[in-house]
Amino acid sequence: MDLFKKKGSKHISKIIILLIVFVFLVFIIGALTIRQSVDDAKYTMKKELLPVSTVSVDYANLSDKVKDGIDKIDPLDEEFIHKIADLEFVDYYDYHTTYSFSTKELKSYYGEEMDEGFFELTGVEYPNIMDVEEGIMTLVDGRTFSEVEITNGDNVVVVAQEFAQLNKLSVGSTFKFSEVIYEPDVDEEGKIVGVSDDAPTIAVIERELKVTGIVKQMNPDQTTNKEWQTGMKENVIYCSNKLITNIEDTYTGVMANYGELPGSQDIYIEPIFVLKDNSMLNEFKEEVNELIPEYYMISDTSNALNEITTSIDQLNSNLNIGLYIAIGFSLIMLCLLMIFILKRKRQDIVKNNKISSSALFKVTMKVIAIIIAVATLAIPVGTTLGNKVLNDTVTTQQIPKENDYESSYGYSIQEYVPNYTTKELTNLFDDSFEISAVLIFYGITVILCLISTMISGIFIFSLKK
Repeated sequence: MDLFKKKGSKHISKIIILLIVFVFLVFIIGALTIRQSVDDAKYTMKKELLPVSTVSVDYANLSDKVKDGIDKIDPLDEEFIHKIADLEFVDYYDYHTTYSFSTKELKSYYGEEMDEGFFELTGVEYPNIMDVEEGIMTLVDGRTFSEVEITNGDNVVVVAQEFAQLNKLSVGSTFKFSEVIYEPDVDEEGKIVGVSDDAPTIAVIERELKVTGIVKQMNPDQTTNKEWQTGMKENVIYCSNKLITNIEDTYTGVMANYGELPGSQDIYIEPIFVLKDNSMLNEFKEEVNELIPEYYMISDTSNALNEITTSIDQLNSNLNIGLYIAIGFSLIMLCLLMIFILKRKRQDIVKNNKISSSALFKVTMKVIAIIIAVATLAIPVGTTLGNKVLNDTVTTQQIPKENDYESSYGYSIQEYVPNYTTKELTNLFDDSFEISAVLIFYGITVILCLISTMISGIFIFSLKK
């Protein structure tokens, strides 16, 4: 092209400038590719994310008075929970209470060789059972609960298929829940301090529980994502929270005849609110933040994205800064290039002290054509490097361990947090060709050419002959 026909030091300078521009353009398209891949992947993750939120004690930010026992944290009351549940964003709510027991009459799925099986009643407030509603468990036989059974605390349960098969249970079957209460040891102040190994039996809590439904875990590898969950879903026994309250009241009533129970008897529940849509999470959080009591926090499953993609977000943030710097330096380099070219073509463009718009247009188009050609060469190099950097970052991304979740979004919704493996993350942040990033890249390139032409033209044509 005639813009580069003339040889000499200025010609070499133009080539060097073009090479520098090429390097910056490689960085720009690489950064745009990464940003677009990250945005697409996070959009997919958010779309698949269950819109679940919870209100729980903010243990990470308790005051010294609370830690020293001077101030007391009151448990959430039903009035507060119902107030939140009535907000327009909420589809339904649930909360879990649990009651552990052991018995020789039932076999445990993960403890078949033990003399005594250990079990846990899992209380629910939502009749359809949240695990079933959200696809963690599927109903294979029978039904879930009715509103009346939840309200009254009826002796009905929904059990796991593995537990049912092991204990030869079916819909309509009954099994006995029993717990032996032993005489406690009491100190001089009348407080219960424990139970001796040889303590005599003072009572037996017994209930005949009827199986109304049988459920099965949908995707064990995905839903059982914590070590402590191993075997729990296979042994799960769902019942109403009211039933657990009734059992605990019976136990407390018996023990109260012997002394004062140690510690607080308050039950700190973490209500789980399932929203109608993912897009409502931020609005819901803002509104609930104004209502929650002191020492409590609101968190949701969207916090999981921040935990899962920490390194990726940091890379994206740094690249955004680098992107603006690269655009700035590219503009400077293009201005220098245009100054060389317009200075050389000044006589063709300026005639009789007037600028020929057609001549200037031709020069500008030629420059844009050259830069577009350079940009086109930069695309395969930049996208390849960008995808490699992104894949390396995803591969080294540390997946949060089970204990890391508790401080950020609560114990009760851990089960509803996505359990991405490194391979799944890599597939999400794939190295597909991002056409949108390329179009944005070409747009930035043309705009840079036009701006540099304007700035350089003003500088050159303002100089005296």
